[in-house]
Amino acid sequence: TVSDDEDDNDDDGGDSDASCAADGFDEDGDDVEQPDDHGSQGNRIIHLPSLQALVADSCVCSVCNAGGLQLVESGRSGLATTLTLSCDDCGAETTFRMAETPVGKKFCEVNRKSVLAMRLIGRSREALCKICAILDIPPPVASSAFLKHRDALHAAAKKVANHSMATVADALRSGESEGEPVDIAVTTDGTWMKRG
Repeated sequence: TVSDDEDDNDDDGGDSDASCAADGFDEDGDDVEQPDDHGSQGNRIIHLPSLQALVADSCVCSVCNAGGLQLVESGRSGLATTLTLSCDDCGAETTFRMAETPVGKKFCEVNRKSVLAMRLIGRSREALCKICAILDIPPPVASSAFLKHRDALHAAAKKVANHSMATVADALRSGESEGEPVDIAVTTDGTWMKRG
């Protein structure tokens, strides 16, 4: 068994790091991430205290060139957070949101995608809350906002489905007008609504 007291850097004298990395796993069984072609895109889960310590130790103010910058969470909207970088010496501040917001919209895309993910696996906001709690990240959007995202996703899916069905119907009608027989399979016993 593994205890919480064990150091991540314990060395057993063997070359387990190399063999685990060669197998695609680190010592704890996590996948070893291979470099990808995507660069620095997408979302990440970041341990905020580690990032705060890195900023405090390594960054200097762009206004006064002094060290001692502080990184604090100044706001949050569901899974999206707003951070403020402030200088202890001159008081200069820079605030930035750590989530993408679609042009002309007020919501953060990470919140909409989290609702979509839960709907795709047939789960609700409560399941998302459990995931967030286990990962030690702030809770998702409130129930009312979750429902608004769900309704917007439903409307978008319905619009795409209607457009797709209309396109197919138009294609079938055009084949019928050319005098060719149209062979369409239709289920009338309701089996299309059942799994299996």
